[in-house]
Amino acid sequence: MNIAESDPTVVRPTMKERQRQLRENAILDAAVEFIQTKGFNAMTLEDITEAIGISRPTLYQHFSSKEDVLIHVAMRNLRTSRDMLDAMDPARPAAERLEEFVRWCINRRFGVNRQPFYDMTRLVLSCGGTDPRLLEPQLEFMGQLTKLTEEAQATGGVRQDIRAMIIAESIVGIFKHLAFDRLIEGGHTNSTEITDSILKMFFTAS
Repeated sequence: MNIAESDPTVVRPTMKERQRQLRENAILDAAVEFIQTKGFNAMTLEDITEAIGISRPTLYQHFSSKEDVLIHVAMRNLRTSRDMLDAMDPARPAAERLEEFVRWCINRRFGVNRQPFYDMTRLVLSCGGTDPRLLEPQLEFMGQLTKLTEEAQATGGVRQDIRAMIIAESIVGIFKHLAFDRLIEGGHTNSTEITDSILKMFFTAS
């Protein structure tokens, strides 16, 4: 029995709420796939509803428009990354936590069991979007990653001659870079080499 099952103060989602969350995730997963294969402009809400077998009114129970779907995909990406940072034991050395986060990001993005990814934040901005539901969490996430980098610099393990903000932005920028997809698909590199290269650039030898 886990803590949630044994703790009476934990509010458990109802079956209806779980079903709603599963359907919402299915919608977002389908959107990512169509954005990757067709592009955002060519993707339609009908593509999504037909792919997962729901009606248009059902989709509207979750999202108001194609743009709203895009915002929520980007928000989910951010939430997943923040959850990873939050889950790490703060008692562990900061450099160790930062290294684990880098390894997790690269493996998730380029590893054998890579997850479907599209830089939704960049796409939202390119479409002229300024929705605070996305932009505010983006700033908060980068602030959190920068703070962890600063802590790692102060306690040892990460280069101190580069500003923490630059390191944090570079780490995120590298695993979003589409050029690595081309290099991996062409057999020129792999997730291990990418990870080792990032660690050599920003981390100091122990």
